[in-house]
Amino acid sequence: MDASQLATQIVIGLSVLLVLWYPFGRQMNRRRGLRALRWLREGIRAYGCQASVNWVGASAFQVGVQGALGPFKRVGMMVLLESREMLLLWIINRLRGKRDILVIKADLRLKPKTDLEVTRRGWRAGRALKALEKEGWTIDSLNGMFIALKRDAEIASKLTSTLSALQLVRLSLRKRSPHLVANFHLIGLGGMTAENLFNFLEKVMEIVG
Repeated sequence: MDASQLATQIVIGLSVLLVLWYPFGRQMNRRRGLRALRWLREGIRAYGCQASVNWVGASAFQVGVQGALGPFKRVGMMVLLESREMLLLWIINRLRGKRDILVIKADLRLKPKTDLEVTRRGWRAGRALKALEKEGWTIDSLNGMFIALKRDAEIASKLTSTLSALQLVRLSLRKRSPHLVANFHLIGLGGMTAENLFNFLEKVMEIVG
């Protein structure tokens, strides 16, 4: 077998693998998505609220909350799953550290008294925080996370034990809408309930004021 025949067979084999993998990866995402949805619904029901769901393709869905959720006036959530149905893309994203993400956006009944930005270390985080530093923000480093505030640097130390227990990717509090934006790695939330997660966000808001 010459090199050209070998290359052709490799291409054909890879193409067959990708085609066969697609439904398997799609089903894997569906199962993970439904598991995450059940987890969120249990937490939302603990507040006496109902959830509406809108799937966006095979790798993402949005969750809307009907009714008040503690200190939140309006809450919207989105689960962004890894592109498991696209094998090569999934492998590349895995190597880049991408994982299943839960995004929470909310408006609060009471606006935060200060702006806060917490983000995991990374080159993108570094660039964003440099821009905030030029605007006069106070920046502290904590357990692989950066905490940036517009005032009262002591808040960073108060957040230490609260933040260290979660796989937080980013948390942002702003006086403007949306007041809260929080991103979490879903895999890091496996040991807690969704209600615990909402309680965590309430605690952060109490600390910041």
